[in-house]
Amino acid sequence: MRLVDRHIINRTHNFLRVCDELAFKSKNLYNLANYYCRQHFFTFLKKSGFNRAIPRHQR
Repeated sequence: MRLVDRHIINRTHNFLRVCDELAFKSKNLYNLANYYCRQHFFTFLKKSGFNRAIPRHQR
């Protein structure tokens, strides 16, 4: 189950710029962490070989 909050901020709200900036930084942080995880994963596959990294029944 996912618990989600939704907050709607009008364009005239005082905190719009702050929320927009934080959302932008959050997106970039997520993308950077995802990039590093993917790079590590594919580096591991090259070093160990694809056939040894994933068991035969999962291919």
